Amino acid sequence: MTAADLALVVVVVAAVASVAAVLAATVALVRSARALRATLGIVERDLEAARAAVAHADAGAQRADQAVSHAEGLAEELETSSRIVRRTLLGPVIWVAAVIRGTSRALAGLFGRGRRGRRRARDRQRVASRGSSGGGSAS
Repeated sequence: MTAADLALVVVVVAAVASVAAVLAATVALVRSARALRATLGIVERDLEAARAAVAHADAGAQRADQAVSHAEGLAEELETSSRIVRRTLLGPVIWVAAVIRGTSRALAGLFGRGRRGRRRARDRQRVASRGSSGGGSAS
């Protein structure tokens, strides 16, 4: 075997080794591409689920905003109606109650049945009971 043959054998072995290395790299690249494709499919499914969740949350937020604006409208109506009720009903009711109370006090005062009249009657009874039982202070 001559040096040229030996060089040719070395070149062929190197070429076969490089083809084997390229083939191994290609197989690894194909496997990585398949794994990447599978991962990409999972990510796309997760992304679709996330988009659906965001859309659902957005719809919920819009419903909440509508509920808040509706509640604010109801609060304004309630405030207005309570002011109206106070002005139209509560004022006259208080006035009528005051008139009735004043009238009853005036009548009770005329007939001696008011607070002062009851107090005076109690005081008279106490004085009368002390006088008859001798429960006064002894001097």
